[in-house]
Amino acid sequence: MDKHDAGQQSRNSCLNTWRAGCGGSRTSGSEGGPGKPTSRKADRAPRPDPYTVLFAKTSRVLAELAGGRADGSWEQRLRRLARIDLLILDDVALRPFSASQGDDFYEPVSERAGRGSFILTANRSPKDWYELFPNAVVAEGVLDRLVNSSFHVHMEGKSYRPRRRPGQTQRLAKGGATE
Repeated sequence: MDKHDAGQQSRNSCLNTWRAGCGGSRTSGSEGGPGKPTSRKADRAPRPDPYTVLFAKTSRVLAELAGGRADGSWEQRLRRLARIDLLILDDVALRPFSASQGDDFYEPVSERAGRGSFILTANRSPKDWYELFPNAVVAEGVLDRLVNSSFHVHMEGKSYRPRRRPGQTQRLAKGGATE
């Protein structure tokens, strides 16, 4: 595999989706192969209406769309995102958007409005997202579509990551101070 093929394979894996039936458990175990249900009985027919799901870091989805702008496949990539039943974006609003990233984030939000579901994870409240968009009109368009038609789950608590650090003897309190 040459460098171009490896890069293409990496980009393709970013936006691969898997088919999931409601309530089905998926594993990469040996019983059914990668992504196959583990408790499927041979005499039971597959579910007729599977859902498509994509979990990805927001930065990777934006990079995928930026690649589409570069190679002329942006519309195709946007349509692919719009067809996914449940799009889960991790680390939304982690850092400021460039102008093109803000526009690229707006498009799937706009295309999916009322048709597809989102789960977004963020370390900031949506009211703090405005300053991350260089274009205030784009920010308002994104937040209007997301905030006014969604359920918000605010979670408080300490991060699990400090406990996973090798040699970590002190636990970190909220805000990064050691206990």
